[in-house]
Amino acid sequence: MTYCTQCGEKNPDTTKFCMKCGAVLPVSKPAQPARPAAPSKPTSPSKPVSHMRVGKASSKENPQHEDIKKSIKIPRIIYGVGIVVTLLTGNVLGSILAIIFSVVLYYADQKIDDLDYGGAKMMCLAVGVAGIAAGVVGLPVGMEMTGVPDVPGLILNLVAGGYLIYAHKLMASS
Repeated sequence: MTYCTQCGEKNPDTTKFCMKCGAVLPVSKPAQPARPAAPSKPTSPSKPVSHMRVGKASSKENPQHEDIKKSIKIPRIIYGVGIVVTLLTGNVLGSILAIIFSVVLYYADQKIDDLDYGGAKMMCLAVGVAGIAAGVVGLPVGMEMTGVPDVPGLILNLVAGGYLIYAHKLMASS
């Protein structure tokens, strides 16, 4: 057994990293004949790789981070209100779309917090384009179902879609 020099945890001799804290474990000397020394490699990180951010800038290093967060927040609010309004008016399809858009934007917001702009960028573009399409398609559908065109739905979807495409552009330039 090998003991971790950081936390004192017992680990099997075959492990390279502590199973509790992820620190690099000291290498025990095998009882085998000596081999030529391998070229030296950089030391391994003291944290498990799954908890590290590699090659991503912090939010302080990206001056547009707060603008990106704001450009996601407004559509999230619009679609949250859209869920309530469409439920109150009996527009089930509109409610389902608003819920889907809200959930996708929630995950996009999480990716932005994790500084994963690539994933968030694609989510924003998809919801932005789908939101604009839903607003345009909802106009005649609302007219057919209720006799009144869904102009508020069109305006809200155009505003939310515009913000999301703006967020996509901000992340593309980051």
